[in-house]
Amino acid sequence: MRWLFFSIVIIFAFATPGEYIQFMPNYFAPTIEGVFKGFLQIAKLLIALALLNILFATSSNAQLMTGLYTLLSPLSLVGFNAKQFTVRLMLTLDYFEEIVVKENLKINFKQLANMQINLKNLQEDKQIKFVEAPFNLIDKVIIAIFIFSILIYLYFTIHRYLKGFA
Repeated sequence: MRWLFFSIVIIFAFATPGEYIQFMPNYFAPTIEGVFKGFLQIAKLLIALALLNILFATSSNAQLMTGLYTLLSPLSLVGFNAKQFTVRLMLTLDYFEEIVVKENLKINFKQLANMQINLKNLQEDKQIKFVEAPFNLIDKVIIAIFIFSILIYLYFTIHRYLKGFA
């Protein structure tokens, strides 16, 4: 992660226009705004990773897959089968977890491509219970607030954009 963070800061520092840092030569100087924006992007990334960690720690696999299905279900309007995708993903994760636990493996990306595992011992006819939880009142209120805030944001963005033409 440190190389990713370092790359983000370097890219933003040298690619963002702004006021140059004083003690550096002008032909090789990062900008103050770029360094600030780089650290801001790192902070956003860390917040997202922390929230994902909390989500994974507090939810079961079934709850995560139900949430994923709920988020992907509007794509059925364009022909995407959200239930089939979610079930396949859940089976893949379940088999992968079973292999890692049964073989007591420590998986990293270097070993993943070269891995040859005996798949004969895996159970082939797994049944998945796909429980769709209904929306509560609080869920509907949060969705309504979210949609309302997006509409307000779009209104002010379009209004500011059209104001620039006048």
